[in-house]
Amino acid sequence: MQDFRKLRVWHLAHEVADETYTLTNGFPGSQKNGLTDQLRRAADSVTHNIAEGCGRATKREKSHFFHIALGSVNEVDNGLLRAFRIRLIPAPAYDPLSLKVIDVRKMLVSLIAKVEGA
Repeated sequence: MQDFRKLRVWHLAHEVADETYTLTNGFPGSQKNGLTDQLRRAADSVTHNIAEGCGRATKREKSHFFHIALGSVNEVDNGLLRAFRIRLIPAPAYDPLSLKVIDVRKMLVSLIAKVEGA
C-alpha cells in the first residue's frame, strides 16, 4: 500500500479532525469528559486507522483497519450531529464540516472496495 500521507482521504480526515478540535474548544467545560473527548478521540481514530491500515501486509489486515476508520467516521458524524442538535455547534460551522465527514465516508468506502477487490 502506498504511503498514507499520499491518500486524499487521510488528508481530508485530518481536516475534519482539526476542525473538530477547533469546534470543541468552544464547548462548555461540562462537556470536557463527554462529547468533547469522544469527538476528538473518534476524529483521531479515523486518521490513525487509515495510517495503520496502510502499514499492514495483507488485504485482510488493511481492510480491517479501514473498516475501523469507517466506524470512527460514523461516530464523528453522530457526535457532530448531537452537538448541532443541542446547539453547541451553529449551522454555519456544522454544515460544511458535515459535508467533509460525508466525503471521508465515501472515500473510505471506495478505499475498502479497492483493497477488498484487488
